Amino acid sequence: MSVTKLTSFLAKIEAGKPINLPAFKTLLFSLSLPHRFKESDINAEKSHKDFYLINAVNPNLLSALKALSEGAGNNRVSAANQNKSHDHKVLGSFLLVRKMTSHPFVVMFDSAGQYTGIEEFSEVCLIIENRQNFLNVNETLSFLKKQCDINSESEMDILFSAGNEITNSLHNSFLRQYKKIYVLFDLDLGGLTIFKSLRLSLPRTEVLFLVPEDIDSRLEKVVEIVSPDYLDKVIKLGMENDFVAPFASIIKKHRKVLEQENYLDGSQ
Repeated sequence: MSVTKLTSFLAKIEAGKPINLPAFKTLLFSLSLPHRFKESDINAEKSHKDFYLINAVNPNLLSALKALSEGAGNNRVSAANQNKSHDHKVLGSFLLVRKMTSHPFVVMFDSAGQYTGIEEFSEVCLIIENRQNFLNVNETLSFLKKQCDINSESEMDILFSAGNEITNSLHNSFLRQYKKIYVLFDLDLGGLTIFKSLRLSLPRTEVLFLVPEDIDSRLEKVVEIVSPDYLDKVIKLGMENDFVAPFASIIKKHRKVLEQENYLDGSQ
C-alpha cells in the first residue's frame, strides 16, 4: 500500500473533491488497522463514473488513516516509522567502480547527486549490468576486445550497474564526466530499456550498446523463444527510439534474447 496514495485520497476528501471510490476501498481493504474497514464506514454520493463525493467516514477509521498518513512523513527515513520506507527513494546512492582490472572502490552520492570517492576520471567508462561479468572482469574485457569494437580503449573506468540502478537521476552529473560510455547489458527488453533511459538522460554523451560480432550464432543456439506480447514490446521500443532499433531488430529476427553471462562461456 502506498502512503502517498492514501495521503492524496485524504486531502481530496478534506477538500470536498470527488475521489475514485473503488480504488479507495481497495486500498482500505489492504490495510491492517485496529479498525477493520467495512462498506458501511463510508457515506458517499456519486459524482461521475467511479468518482464519488465523501460525505462521512467512520471517525475511528478516519483517525487511524490520518495517523498512518501523518506518521509516515514524506521521506524514506520518516516513512520507516510506519514500516513504509519502500514508498520513497533512498536518500542517496553508491556505485562500485574499478579502474580496468584493479580492485573496486565505492563512489558515494548524497540526496542532491553530489559524489565523493573518486579523484580522477578516465575519458571512457564501461557499465556492466551483471554481477558475474563484473567479478570476472578479466574474462569480460578479453571477450569485449575480441568481439566488440573497443580494442582502442587502453584505459576505462568500469562501473557495476546492479540492474537498472545506474539510471538513478543522482548518477547523472557523475556519468556526464565521461566522453564515451559503453554499456554491457542483457540483449533483452530490460537491457534495451536501461539503455534507452541512459541515452535520454545523457544527450551530450556518446552511449554505445555492446553486442558481439557473433551475436547471430549465439542466439541461434538459444532454444526458447519469447512470447508474442514480449516481442511486441521490444519492437515498440525500437520504433519509438531509433538508437534502440538495431538491437530490437536482432531480437525480432531471432525471437530470442540473451543474457550477458553467455559472453563468459569459452565454449561458444
